[in-house]
Amino acid sequence: MLAVTPNAAEALQTIVANSELPDTAGLKLQATIASNNGHGPQTNLFLDVVLAPDPDDTRVDGAPLYVDSAAADMLADKVLDAEVGSDDIEFSIKPQAEEELG
Repeated sequence: MLAVTPNAAEALQTIVANSELPDTAGLKLQATIASNNGHGPQTNLFLDVVLAPDPDDTRVDGAPLYVDSAAADMLADKVLDAEVGSDDIEFSIKPQAEEELG
């Protein structure tokens, strides 16, 4: 399952807390598959604020984050991190360290 660093969990919580959203609100990672000019499929990931998860979304422990079923398998061995600047947040997805996979 996708892991979330403490920085990313705090950033996600800040985004949700800074808006007038219901308790079920969170951010959702969604995957879409698109053709890349005839060079095979390309997977794009999007992060959007949602009012509630869809029934087939996976909730990530420790953060207001939902992952759609298309992205869940692809992100199973990854970790979401965040770098918080003075006026922006930059998210990144990286491989989990071997010891984190347990």
